[in-house]
Amino acid sequence: TRMSLSPDKTRTHTQKKKKKKEPRSSSPVSWRLYWRGVGFGRHMSSDKTTTLNPTFDAMEVEQGHKAVQKNPFNRQRKTKDLACLAVFYAFLLSVFVLCGVAYSKGNPHILFFGLDYRGRVCGENALSGFDARYWVNVGQVVTTVLSNPLNFYDSKSVCLKQCPVVNEKTTANYTQLHWVCNYPDGYGPSDQFPDPHTTGAASPVKMTYDEWYARSYNFYDLLTQDQKDSSLKLQGPCFPVLMKTTNQYDVCQPYGGIIGHDDNTKLYKVWRDMGGVAVDDPDSIVENSVYSYIGDGARVMSRYMNDLTNAWVVVLACGVGVTFILSYFWLFLLKLFAPLMAWLVIITANLFSIALTVLLYMKAGILAADDIDAFVGTDYADDLPDDFDSSTRNKDTLFICAIVATAFTVMLIALTIFMISRVKLALRCLEVGRKALSKAPQVMVYPATFPFLFGVGFIALWLFAIVHVFSMGDIEQRSCTIDSNEASFIGLGANPNCGPTEACQCGYDVEVDNQMKYMGLYFFFALLWILAFNNGFTKLVVAGAVAPYYWNSGQMQDKPLGSSLKDALKYHQGSVACGAFLVSVIQFISYMLKFLEKRMKVLSTNSAVRYIWYCINCCVHCLKRLIAFITGQAYVMIAIEGKGFFASAMRAGSLIASHAMQSAAVQIVGDSILALAKLSVVIGSGVACIAILENKEYYHGNFKVTSPLTPCVVSMVISYLLASKFFAVIETSIDTMFLSFCLDCEMNGGKPALAPPVLHAMMNEDEE
Repeated sequence: TRMSLSPDKTRTHTQKKKKKKEPRSSSPVSWRLYWRGVGFGRHMSSDKTTTLNPTFDAMEVEQGHKAVQKNPFNRQRKTKDLACLAVFYAFLLSVFVLCGVAYSKGNPHILFFGLDYRGRVCGENALSGFDARYWVNVGQVVTTVLSNPLNFYDSKSVCLKQCPVVNEKTTANYTQLHWVCNYPDGYGPSDQFPDPHTTGAASPVKMTYDEWYARSYNFYDLLTQDQKDSSLKLQGPCFPVLMKTTNQYDVCQPYGGIIGHDDNTKLYKVWRDMGGVAVDDPDSIVENSVYSYIGDGARVMSRYMNDLTNAWVVVLACGVGVTFILSYFWLFLLKLFAPLMAWLVIITANLFSIALTVLLYMKAGILAADDIDAFVGTDYADDLPDDFDSSTRNKDTLFICAIVATAFTVMLIALTIFMISRVKLALRCLEVGRKALSKAPQVMVYPATFPFLFGVGFIALWLFAIVHVFSMGDIEQRSCTIDSNEASFIGLGANPNCGPTEACQCGYDVEVDNQMKYMGLYFFFALLWILAFNNGFTKLVVAGAVAPYYWNSGQMQDKPLGSSLKDALKYHQGSVACGAFLVSVIQFISYMLKFLEKRMKVLSTNSAVRYIWYCINCCVHCLKRLIAFITGQAYVMIAIEGKGFFASAMRAGSLIASHAMQSAAVQIVGDSILALAKLSVVIGSGVACIAILENKEYYHGNFKVTSPLTPCVVSMVISYLLASKFFAVIETSIDTMFLSFCLDCEMNGGKPALAPPVLHAMMNEDEE
């Protein structure tokens, strides 16, 4: 049905007063321009002289044999994928409920500070202020680290306010032995505190913990002779301090070995002269064992947090400030040199492929240095290292590799020649996307505001919850076997009823049950799904903000970010949740396969199983990349047409399949340039952080940083997250323009009717 609409009907009230009819143009160009104005619908341009009629929703105007269809961005939108949205919000609610359960039952201090020989947390309750964990029995420590089945964690430890100080002054030039005794609880048989259920290893002295600290944890002089003899056998209740220690993140780190052990002088001689049992000198073994304890994840985290606290200004300055400066600098470079950068990437890839092929032929003995000289016309081969000469081994393998490289190089060169026009389209899409962002600069900042803060906040909440989850377990005695011959493990006095050879002599640990494991997996999936939702929602908002630039022929609507954000919140949360769920499921499967790979010993012994496993991993990885790509393109189509997730994914897949070569060019050019930009920004942030931390202020005093590694790594992580958000805006803008171009061509007989002038100019050049 032909339909003729007069442009007079679009005049404002002021224009109608002139009563002069404008002649209707029969030019297809005039009609095309007219319908560009009508097609923009509710997303109006800044031209206030045009009144748009929303009843034109399903119309098309035919001029000759060609029809210019209505702008697809003008669809009246409805809320889509409500079922997915309901499931997602129910899942969110369950995550917050489990966070509350973990908070009420967990105690992260167990993971950070460890447990003493009675299963108590250093620094809590009766041990408040006694934060430093100290292994008192040097005999146990040596026994556990010198090829003994007992675990170092079973060695007896107590909580102190300060680590024992051993130097010339405190020991009268190493001639006076210092002791650290059990907690002063009054356990143990004695005339003053009789208790038939305890052993002589327990503490027979009762005093407050502060009094114990005032005595430097030493009440050896109050012991009976039997108890002193027990202590000389390293069975307690008091233990000699034979090694120096230093407080390293609330752990007393021994160093230097047993004082005077090598020549039987100083403290070791004093110990032996008193009747103390012989103790092997572990040298650096004990030091390394305690260091490995300090290096455990929870304690490393505590140390890292201290460095971050002292250098937080540097972290923010480099991670945020430097990132923004370098990112906008790269945006400026893209404006000036995007074509040059794209062609450099393509030419460099071809040159590297040719060079690799030539080198493989040289190593295989097919080409010689003289052949290179003859081809190049110079003595270029003289500058090559001798290693590039023909290899005497693996010639057949190298020849096969050279043939494969030749085939790849030929295909790459042919593909490059074939894709020259497609590369032009990719560059035009990049240019149109950049111009759209220049018309709406607030879109560039949006991902670094709410989405970034939401992501960081949720990760912080997730870390808070996960440490509570894995500290929810019951504190249980470790399972270990104490041989009655292990004299150093008898008399620990872990509790009043502990016998000499009972399992209660073992250390304490948090028992991780199945409930904690399942909660951990649930929280891990929550991390993947919610972060995928955040990324997908950001992409949809950005696409919705820049898409009108294409469909309105290079004119940006008023408040593009606000309109897009409103549409996304009102209509498309369910669609984003659906896509994010698919992405997170395949990510979860991929991570579980990696976890199982580390646990499966058969992979290291059976080559057939290992091959099958690698094939499975490869397939899962390819599927993960495919789903992530299609999901991202689906979000763009949702922003353009307002349909549901699966309909948009099918539409995006169809458009990409019908423009496969153009899509490949856009992805290769865009991803290559943006990856290079992202890498340079992250490295620049790290370099700036290292340079600032070289200041003397961070070597001494209140802002001392033990290592620049942690602040700089965190700075680079923040930089990477921000740069990813920043350049993801450009990438989304490019994808939006390309899919809009494909949709425009599909709707209008293979040629874009509503494209911005830049793309129209390119099409005209191709036609000429």
